[in-house]
Amino acid sequence: MVSLMESEAKRSKFITSLSSFLNVAGAEAQACIWIGSLPLSQREKPFHWFNYLFNGVLEDQINQFTPSDQSLFRTEQFGNEFHLLHIHSESDQLDQACTNFLKMIPQPEGQNSKRQILILSEKPLGTKKWLKDKSMETVEYFY
Repeated sequence: MVSLMESEAKRSKFITSLSSFLNVAGAEAQACIWIGSLPLSQREKPFHWFNYLFNGVLEDQINQFTPSDQSLFRTEQFGNEFHLLHIHSESDQLDQACTNFLKMIPQPEGQNSKRQILILSEKPLGTKKWLKDKSMETVEYFY
């Protein structure tokens, strides 16, 4: 049964809190592409949600490593791997990085199974070639 909060977040396509984020980043989601309007080191709104999900790894990343246009993370969630790509929206490598990231996400078992990939950005992406892959279901959300 889908909770009222989960269905509301999915219907509105806007994520405004940690709890609404956790509701959409459930067991079905295998990965997320977070297209940030700021560099990771600026800790914009979704940073704290992902830092919570990844047990503080994002904070460690920016404290220990040189800032980059893109960062990859992996964690265990609901007994499965969950992957995250953070990339700055102004990066020249945006499309290529997203394409490469999606290639590394394994196909779930089962003939009719599709990879569920969350796309999180501040504004709509428009039509991107990498979003048209038929082996995945992309769900776009805004913050």
